[in-house]
Amino acid sequence: MITEKTLMRDIYCSSDFKKELVIRLFNIPRGSCFSCMGIAHISLKDACKEKNLNLESVLNEIQTTN
Repeated sequence: MITEKTLMRDIYCSSDFKKELVIRLFNIPRGSCFSCMGIAHISLKDACKEKNLNLESVLNEIQTTN
């Protein structure tokens, strides 16, 4: 189960749908190296804080995406 403490790389790599969701939600340029974006090795909570996103809404959207 994905929680606020789950690392972004684990969410990103868990499915193609979640990968696309992370790209869209965190505004990651297509073709860029995910690790180089600076959020791959931090928690979902910290990534949301860094990108000024609402943790609850992002977590809900990620949890309901296959």
